[in-house]
Amino acid sequence: MNALGDTGADRIQLVTFRVADQIFALNVLDVERVIRYQPVTALPKSSDYFEGMMPFGDEMIPVLDLRKRFAVSALSGDDLRIIVVTGGFGNVGLIVDAALSLQTVSASAIAVPPPVVRGLAADYVAGIVAKQTAPIIVLAISKLITSTEPLSLRSVEIGVLDE
Repeated sequence: MNALGDTGADRIQLVTFRVADQIFALNVLDVERVIRYQPVTALPKSSDYFEGMMPFGDEMIPVLDLRKRFAVSALSGDDLRIIVVTGGFGNVGLIVDAALSLQTVSASAIAVPPPVVRGLAADYVAGIVAKQTAPIIVLAISKLITSTEPLSLRSVEIGVLDE
């Protein structure tokens, strides 16, 4: 079994994206669509990282700003994207600084987070893919979406040595 709990898959496809200077990934099975950023309808008295609602198909879905969720400066520009994820929580949009690519990795390449990742951050990190350039943090999207606690990227900083 690998860090994502998959036992039979030899290869896993990951949707990679950037928030601030960190590269993250989601299992492609959790991603419904990646779309260009579009303004959302704000709702009063909501958390800082809850941007509001937007139309998606025939429904209105909540949109969270991962930059604010991770307590980093919100950027603007042509690279902003909304990644629509799906699961037991329904569809949710996630604002990210840039969508990067679809990568296929071997299941064994996704390592369990090291013991240095503790507390709240460990709950959100499903695994880590060590790359030559920088590690990719694979998020446990269901835990990230359903949690109401604040999370800082500073608590997710991970030192991974390339082999």
